[in-house]
Amino acid sequence: MIEAVKSQRCVLFLGAGASKEAKNLSGDKPPDSNQLRDILAEKFFRKTMTNRDVMGVAEMAIANSGSASQVYEEVRKAFTGFTPQAAHKLIPTFNWHAIATTNYDTIVEGAYEDVKTRMQQLVPIVKDDEPIDQRLREFSNPVPYLKLHGCLNHIHDSDIPPILSREVYSTYSKNRTRLFLRLQDMAFEHSFIFVGYRLDDSHIRDLIYNLGPGRRPRWYMVTPNAEQEDIDFWATKNVELIKAYFGGFMSALDKSVPPLFRRLSHSADVSDFPIRKFYSTHTVESDLANRSLRTDLTFIHSEMPIEAQTAEQFYSGYDTGWGAIVNRFDVRRQVEEDILFKAVLENEVPDGPVLIVAKGPAGSGKTVALKRSAYEAATVSNVIVLWFNSDGALRPAVFDELYELTQKPIYLFVDDVGLHVEELTTLLRHARVNKLPLVVVGAERDSDWHTYCGDLEREFPGPELKVRYLSRREINGLLDLLEKHNCLGLLAAESREERIRQFETVAERQLLVALHQLTQGRPFEEVLKLEHQRVSPEQARQLYLDIATMHQYSVSARAGTISRISGITFPDYQEKFFAPLLNIVKAETDRYSGDYSYRTRHARVAQLVFRQACSTDEQKADQFARIISGLDVGYSSDSRALEQISKGRALANTFAEPEPGRRIYEAAATVAPNQAFIYQQWALFELHHIRGSLDEAERRANQAHKIDEKNTAVIHTQAEIDRIRATKVSSALMKDQLRRRARERLNTLSNNSPYAVSSRCKLLVDEIAELNRELRDDGPEHEAIFFAEKTQEAENRIRLAMQQFPDDPDIAQIEARFREEINQEERALRALEKALRLRLRTH
Repeated sequence: MIEAVKSQRCVLFLGAGASKEAKNLSGDKPPDSNQLRDILAEKFFRKTMTNRDVMGVAEMAIANSGSASQVYEEVRKAFTGFTPQAAHKLIPTFNWHAIATTNYDTIVEGAYEDVKTRMQQLVPIVKDDEPIDQRLREFSNPVPYLKLHGCLNHIHDSDIPPILSREVYSTYSKNRTRLFLRLQDMAFEHSFIFVGYRLDDSHIRDLIYNLGPGRRPRWYMVTPNAEQEDIDFWATKNVELIKAYFGGFMSALDKSVPPLFRRLSHSADVSDFPIRKFYSTHTVESDLANRSLRTDLTFIHSEMPIEAQTAEQFYSGYDTGWGAIVNRFDVRRQVEEDILFKAVLENEVPDGPVLIVAKGPAGSGKTVALKRSAYEAATVSNVIVLWFNSDGALRPAVFDELYELTQKPIYLFVDDVGLHVEELTTLLRHARVNKLPLVVVGAERDSDWHTYCGDLEREFPGPELKVRYLSRREINGLLDLLEKHNCLGLLAAESREERIRQFETVAERQLLVALHQLTQGRPFEEVLKLEHQRVSPEQARQLYLDIATMHQYSVSARAGTISRISGITFPDYQEKFFAPLLNIVKAETDRYSGDYSYRTRHARVAQLVFRQACSTDEQKADQFARIISGLDVGYSSDSRALEQISKGRALANTFAEPEPGRRIYEAAATVAPNQAFIYQQWALFELHHIRGSLDEAERRANQAHKIDEKNTAVIHTQAEIDRIRATKVSSALMKDQLRRRARERLNTLSNNSPYAVSSRCKLLVDEIAELNRELRDDGPEHEAIFFAEKTQEAENRIRLAMQQFPDDPDIAQIEARFREEINQEERALRALEKALRLRLRTH
């Protein structure tokens, strides 16, 4: 146990007995369950009820008073005013993997506030849908504190009432299921220390029995009343009993783990921390900056440590980090020169933040180009270059401190910008206010940039660079590298001109796909299909598919998620599946949570594996539903995967029939019942599927609006449903009502929203199309004038929209539809001519 504590592999699990050593100003201790029962019985029934337990009394008190809030308030009063004692204040002096409790009180929170020399920052987590990894990244050295049965600070939150009555206990899972599952995820890899529980506690027994003694490390239970028979029995369950009270245990642990093993000291030597060569003072960075530069950011320099990388691995899409860049396996691209010119030469002394983005299609080589640009800027231009680690956090205070220490501009490189929009926006705003010379260079897919980064682009406009297909010069350079590293494959038998010709024939395909096809002589899709089929045993093959299903969206598959889906734990992976998946799957460790995760060698590879393995609608739906069942949306990677899987328009285009798509949304609503996004996307699916139901679309959009009434995306979806309904009904009155409601909804949205602007234009074009169909050459004059006015209004709206959003494809499509309605219909032209004559006559 001591070694597990030293290496931060312990989860401290606190029960009521641990709180009993706290005291209030009168010297009293917190009530135990029987004392709390007596307090509630006296308050609500004016008598003692010793023949019942606290749950029974609480249940009757809630029924008798007619208000659960009154009962919860008495519970809050009963546990308020108690302060942590010496034993509690020892908890913050250790590094824990996590802390969990079934207690309501805030004694541990108080201990972390009181102890200024605490090793970690406590992060209480009380419900499923809290963004746990985002919360953890707010601190430099966080420890999650899982409050499983409620908390005094949230005691009146109807989503997570204290688990006090049997009714609440039986339904606690509504918003806390994932809290318990996270504990189970930890259990396979970490030693649990239970303190303050009775040996017959049902929660502890359930946890121990469910996991089994052979599937986890040794656990420990601290209890003062253990007898030899208890010790022998629990030993068979791989649980060691420690005879002690909470205070005695913490005191003994304090003596057994010297302070040296609890805090890592940092050397002031430049060789230990190379960024210090840029410091203009002899001051050493703070602990926060030091830790952030080790976890959140990678300082790029010529002597940086790299993981081994072979040319064969790199050209097959398996990237281990910076090895390919340092070894110069990559071909120099024009976009790299553009990045260096825009970032370094044009911004040698920026007076505030600058955002530069390289955009391109999937598989075009954006990440490698970004890495090469970062490495060249650091090693050739000798500027301060930081690479943002995807599982890190962007801390404005760290960038302030680095600028104070160096007095030099900072160049931050960020891949997959769309995954980090909120953090980047916060950092750039901070830099703008404080005139911090910060140049951010990012990369993103074209599609994801338009989907996720519109607000960032509008607030911080800057140079946009295109990563396009290989030029002839780049093809020549790549062929030289393939020949140098003996990786030409089938191209080795061809002449130089033939090699160039073959590359140019596939130049518009993704770079990785083109490389495989030309060097191996087979389509890359076929290569990956065979690779997947040949993975053995079958469990390993399914594991590969599960990981690929998530990684195709550029997110890692957390080991906890995979374990819930397949039952394969990380130790199982190391023991049984590492060899069959060697060079196919890569395991990583999250720098904050310490959780393991998996990735394929490239997101494009993952996408192709999924498409090949799940070729039918049924297979796709089954696999997506399988993955969704294991997701925990409290983690950003799982939330992102769910968001990507649930895209309504994409699923509408994927499935021939609506039923497979509906199965996916039913699974999504089960794991994320309070996410408005799920129901909004379901509505979009019904709206855009050729056999979708408008009634179902409206119902799901209304569900989303009920969850989040201010969500602009939901309001826009409701407006679109009204707009499309208006084109389907025959009643002129109903058409008018639906369009009026659509406009009312759109008027609540910002005029800077491209979605609102495009929908207003669509409404006008819809009306013009209907008026066009009803026009008659011998019709009344007012109809021609009204048609002309509507046409003029639509033209003006569309022109302004195109000026406001020149790159928006939706608005361009509306403009094309408008022109088609006007130009291709003779009736429309005659009506416009008639209106013009009438106007001239009236003038």
